[in-house]
Amino acid sequence: MNVRESGIRPLAAIALLGLTACATGAPRGAHDFDDSAGRAEIAVLGDGFVRLDGQRVPLEAGILSLRQRFRAMPRADRARFVVELWQTPIRDDAAIRREVAAGSNRLLDEFQIMGVLQSEVRSK
Repeated sequence: MNVRESGIRPLAAIALLGLTACATGAPRGAHDFDDSAGRAEIAVLGDGFVRLDGQRVPLEAGILSLRQRFRAMPRADRARFVVELWQTPIRDDAAIRREVAAGSNRLLDEFQIMGVLQSEVRSK
């Protein structure tokens, strides 16, 4: 069967092939990222606080601290900076899990705004 018989447009088939090729070379975990410019670990706790590199701080303070740290880097180094986002609820409770999800989504939005290129979400 050729591309025309399968119902896939030739341009879409080329794009799909290109994306597949990119996906096979993609990192499988934060350990595969280039962290030569640094690394940050941030854990969302679900109570309005995060643990940023071992220090418990309010979510907003964690965002501000990470933003200042990231923006202080030379532009060339920013592509080699890795952020590990941990979802670590302080207890097994539905409300806490919702807060962890909301905090994680907020952080991912902030990472995108900052221009973080290497991040991974993990759960404990």
